[in-house]
Amino acid sequence: MKEDKTENTIYDILTRREVKITKLIVDGYTNKEIATRLNISFHTVRSHRHNILQKTQQQNICGLIKFAQSNGLNIDP
Repeated sequence: MKEDKTENTIYDILTRREVKITKLIVDGYTNKEIATRLNISFHTVRSHRHNILQKTQQQNICGLIKFAQSNGLNIDP
């Protein structure tokens, strides 16, 4: 029996908003800075960060950054 191994990119795993927040995290922005940039509350950013870590099965932001870069996150210069 042949297994169907389809590799998901970060765009398949996360919502568009979560991808945007992940990009800002990778760029080094704090929760407060992300909230200000996206005009959302600090607590909403914290919730998104938590959900992003859960969906990507990462323990911390360092792991998330490695995961994002190796799973198709396009980082604009």
